[in-house]
Amino acid sequence: MGDLSKTYYQIEQFLSDLESKGIRVQSMERRTLLAYAEDKEMVALLRQWAAIDVPQFFHFVSLRYSKSRLNDELDLFNTASDIRDRDSGIAHSSFLDTQMVSAAEFKNALEDTLISWTILETVFGNLLLVESDYGICKMSFIDEDGFNTEELALEFPFSRLINQQGPNAALVKSYLSDWEIPDQKISLFISGTPFQQQVWKALLTIPFGSLRTYDFISKEIANPKAIRAVGTAIGKNPITYLIPCHRVVRTDGYMGQFRWKAERKKLLNVYEAAQKPRMAF
Repeated sequence: MGDLSKTYYQIEQFLSDLESKGIRVQSMERRTLLAYAEDKEMVALLRQWAAIDVPQFFHFVSLRYSKSRLNDELDLFNTASDIRDRDSGIAHSSFLDTQMVSAAEFKNALEDTLISWTILETVFGNLLLVESDYGICKMSFIDEDGFNTEELALEFPFSRLINQQGPNAALVKSYLSDWEIPDQKISLFISGTPFQQQVWKALLTIPFGSLRTYDFISKEIANPKAIRAVGTAIGKNPITYLIPCHRVVRTDGYMGQFRWKAERKKLLNVYEAAQKPRMAF
């Protein structure tokens, strides 16, 4: 494992240890925070990971900060004449070419085709990326100790798997290293029900460093009573990060659960909050 992922996993373990002690990181008391402010190991890790110090880290992960970002969301909702008509081209998805199909169409397209898989080292831990000639079919954070290739074969029983880096994986690797919009669009090819596709398309309109609530997404797809179903659809998202389900949180500002660990959800949003001022998108 390289230094990039190793640093991330150390910070993730730090958060996990705090939670196991009964400390709710998002609502940590100031005196507890100060106890870690001069921790030399954490100071070095956070500087290397996101160029921030310990107080900045706890600020970005705090409930107060997430609530302030959600207030910005509320302002957006109240001032938009029709939220569903906003141009998503200016949002996070501007460099993605996303094709969403039914399960049957997905299987037919990939039947007996070669699918490549690779593991990328990122600032958010190791990332499993699976792609076909049509685009990325699966992107998932994996545990520090790896993953089971047999499970991947069961997920794609109709295709032939090969361990190699495809062209889209190279684009993702570059993007998550340099944080610059790729010259070439990253292709996604995924399957879902019509409702899931609606929800995932709504996620693609959430800009870098922003937060939305499940309630907001349900209104975005013109189905305000489907909040629970929206949460379920978000949990089925097959493309982590690029389809940014980590940017959807509870109405009270707490991050909530995450398919790829609750600690990672906090850290994804902390990193984006720290980097947002220098981003051009």
